[in-house]
Amino acid sequence: MRIAAFSAIDLSLPQGHALHLRGLFDALAVRGHEVVLITPRPRGPAPPARFRRITVPIVRLGVLGPWSFEKLGGWALMIHCLRSGRRPDVIYARQDLYTISPALVARWLRIPLVVEVSSEIGEELAIAGTNALARRLVAAAERFTMRSAAAVLVLGERIAQQVCRRTEIDRDRISITPIATHLPAPCDPAAVRAELKVAPSTFVIGFAGNLWPVQGVSVLLDAFARLDLSDAELWIIGTGVHDAILRRRASAIGRGPIRFFGGLPREDADRLLASSQILVAPYIREDYDRIAGGPISTKVLTYLASDRPVLISDIPYYDWIARIGAGESFSSGDAAALAERIAAWHARWRDAGAPLCDWPWMAPGPGRAYVEAGHTWDHAAAGIETILAEVVAASIA
Repeated sequence: MRIAAFSAIDLSLPQGHALHLRGLFDALAVRGHEVVLITPRPRGPAPPARFRRITVPIVRLGVLGPWSFEKLGGWALMIHCLRSGRRPDVIYARQDLYTISPALVARWLRIPLVVEVSSEIGEELAIAGTNALARRLVAAAERFTMRSAAAVLVLGERIAQQVCRRTEIDRDRISITPIATHLPAPCDPAAVRAELKVAPSTFVIGFAGNLWPVQGVSVLLDAFARLDLSDAELWIIGTGVHDAILRRRASAIGRGPIRFFGGLPREDADRLLASSQILVAPYIREDYDRIAGGPISTKVLTYLASDRPVLISDIPYYDWIARIGAGESFSSGDAAALAERIAAWHARWRDAGAPLCDWPWMAPGPGRAYVEAGHTWDHAAAGIETILAEVVAASIA
């Protein structure tokens, strides 16, 4: 199958959405499909990929900045689709802010369009304080694109209902897609800590994700400030709109080392996660329900694949993590409750002799086993491959 993909995400960025697209399209290419992605020119070194990329420049013009990629990227998509003998069987677009070009090209050339929606974009903009004009433009672009799509892929039923309500498309055009992550390569935690000058006997609390309010990093910082642990250290991986605010907040805590690593290549982030004792996902439940609305995130799967215990907010979607023995939950937004759970895990670790590896289980642990059993990129690609094949077959019929 020939797939022309379109996304405004810079794939060189070490963020969840970029990792998702790279992982999915790589897996589709491995399964024998020809994938060509139209994407912005990367601001950093582009990671190797099994699929082909056509990159176009993007100009920052305030609220209208994304339109520069939409126009140039749209023309790139059109030219690619018109190439003799290379007409794609389907156009696959990720809905990002002002995405509208894929729908226009699909209509003009009569190529079926499949749209992926991974979060509640309008709510993300509202939480970030984006102005009303931008939100109206986003809503108009979303309605046009969704109504042009032969199929819409979402992460969970809540987002499916939100899309139906906002765009008035039929529910039977929406499919719930599998969420996946990669399997990190083995690493040597002792070597990682030696590079960072962190003692093997240090209890490391890890976090990775976009520094947006929904991630709850402020709660994690407040919890760390409450801990009375002389051997604990907090590692924060990621960038986002609250980066500077969180760094100032951390500098005012005055307790224990808090390291901000910024955005890192996937392999470097993997090594840091695997070298932590526990990983924390302190989502703000109200914001998570509004934005994500799905049963699981790539970030949480990556935590599990790292084979570390996971402490996560008490969001109903994630109650299975405790059931499989891969971690436990705490009351969302409650720094005291989170601090209490971190201290309890620290005590268990100390009682076990403060091991650097093979704690609290011998590898592979329950989280890694869960990912291997059904949430790798190949699993996700197999599910999406079936949907794309049905869309293409319907368009021919």
